[in-house]
Amino acid sequence: MKLNRCPVCHSHIDLLALVEDEAGRDLLKQVAGFEAWLSPPLLSYIALFKPAKSDLNNARSLKLLQDVLALHSNRKLLALACDVTVQKIRASRQTGNAKPLRDHNYLKSVIDSRKTEFTSNAPAAVTQPTIVPNTDQPSAEELARQQQAHFAQFKSS
Repeated sequence: MKLNRCPVCHSHIDLLALVEDEAGRDLLKQVAGFEAWLSPPLLSYIALFKPAKSDLNNARSLKLLQDVLALHSNRKLLALACDVTVQKIRASRQTGNAKPLRDHNYLKSVIDSRKTEFTSNAPAAVTQPTIVPNTDQPSAEELARQQQAHFAQFKSS
């Protein structure tokens, strides 16, 4: 059952193939149950574990997601910590350190450093995390600009 095309790579999204795998089904079920603001930072964080030359399998992705959810009961804190971690790791990867994450130690340290923001009585400190675009992929605007430049080369020839 091909649903649509992926907005990033434009390949078909086959929901039936995803739910035929037990881990894929459980992963989809769990992510579908999240609040809309929680999924992007958590999934962006899980993507940091992806090896450079292959994909994460569904069972590993599910295990990583469950591990992250077990780190703390405050989901806003988890989302913020994942968001901060993704920003820091992506920044370090731009300098050449592109190794996938191996454990949750960095995330744990971010959670520990941000706990006070969520336990204090200051409600202004609790904010929804910012959704960070994947810098590994060009933005839609950048793709459109590249496409226009490509077509301009053919028009001028």
